[in-house]
Amino acid sequence: MTQPRTHARNGVVAALCAVALMVPLTASNAGAAPTSPRQDDAPTQDDLRLNELQFLGSHNSYHLPPLKGLFDFAKTIAPPELKPEELLYEHGPLPQQFSGEGVRQIELDLVADPEGGRYADPVANIVTGIAPYDEEYEAWDPPELQEPGTKVLHIPDFDMRTTCVLLTQCLTQVRDWSTAHPGHFPIAVLLELKDDMFEGDLPVDLTEPLPFTAARLDDLDAEIRTVFPEDAMFTPDDLRGNAATLDEVVTGPGWPAMSALRGQTMFLLDNENVIADRYRDGHPALEGRVMFTSNAPGEPDAAFVKLNDPMTDRATIEQAVEAGYVVRTRADTPISQAQSGNTTMQDAAFASGAQWVSTDYPVPGLTKLLGVYGLPFADYVSPLPPTSRGAALVAERAAPADAPLRVARCNPVSAPDYCFDLALTEPEPPSTIEAPPSGDDEAAKPLPPKFTG
Repeated sequence: MTQPRTHARNGVVAALCAVALMVPLTASNAGAAPTSPRQDDAPTQDDLRLNELQFLGSHNSYHLPPLKGLFDFAKTIAPPELKPEELLYEHGPLPQQFSGEGVRQIELDLVADPEGGRYADPVANIVTGIAPYDEEYEAWDPPELQEPGTKVLHIPDFDMRTTCVLLTQCLTQVRDWSTAHPGHFPIAVLLELKDDMFEGDLPVDLTEPLPFTAARLDDLDAEIRTVFPEDAMFTPDDLRGNAATLDEVVTGPGWPAMSALRGQTMFLLDNENVIADRYRDGHPALEGRVMFTSNAPGEPDAAFVKLNDPMTDRATIEQAVEAGYVVRTRADTPISQAQSGNTTMQDAAFASGAQWVSTDYPVPGLTKLLGVYGLPFADYVSPLPPTSRGAALVAERAAPADAPLRVARCNPVSAPDYCFDLALTEPEPPSTIEAPPSGDDEAAKPLPPKFTG
């Protein structure tokens, strides 16, 4: 996951300052979306809007750590600007994150591979002889890498281990979980498109990613639509309705209520600048597009803002949330907090009001992975916290030990007074049996994390 480029972030900051001067803001001024009018006499928790809640997300949600032999080799060749230890984090399969960890926003890194095989036979396997080096695992070269279609991975050739190789595999897991859990809070899927090469001095030649051209961006939308039917997605067209721009909706009538968004999946484009401009070209308000783009308030497509550093950007995040935009930020970065146990960034992220707060450590125990590689680790975790609003009431009505997993909380910046955390629940699924992955059983089977203690 790359950090936002400085000049793009500065544009967001400047635009939000202008919005703050022009728009009178209150915690509940999002307005009334035509699709879900608010019941002023007796509002319910399903009248709450997307921007009035806060959800837990995971960073690079597919990621598994490199094999020990590859990690040791990477340390010997990595230039100073590359830190192999920052690759030492892992996540369980996506359905596990939804059902067992309370995650409602995921992130997938994508590389284009329309013909298949471009990222097969990773260079790392060749230069390290990884198969004989690590007797417990074969070289990482799953057969899905030979198939046509967008791939999900972190760094070609080196950091490629993933719980789902094909984008369609990952999205099928999301769709099947959603189908098996009707009435769930909306799931946001953040997609980072990777087409740049590392330009440092390495002793090996790496695979050059294909660029995400305008045609490939159209193909990506189409690929997503092969998995998700239109009625299972919440798209920019759904938000905009008859309005001219997304910006005028989110700063005016506002986002739809949960009654309209439960069971839906929405897609967010992580990239800014060139790729985002290419995606918007001919679609200034994202007409016909699948993904929401991160842009400065006031722009026709402005609805979602990515501000990954809550330490630097907390005031900017709060302004965006107050103005009606939805924001993604991060609670931690690999592997700083996992080693120090410091929660300053985490605390700032949740307090900022960002609707999606991403972490690599949604449940206890994940930092133990560092010990397997001989690194120190702390007892760090970043779950969804209780809200500060109505703390006394929450204490009086403390949830029992067997209460359902908490997956949403009242937004500390934008939630209205009637929002109550313990009432933010999802219905029990009709069956306790998870829907199996679609397609070939072996190809679609997610690979479990290896090292978590």
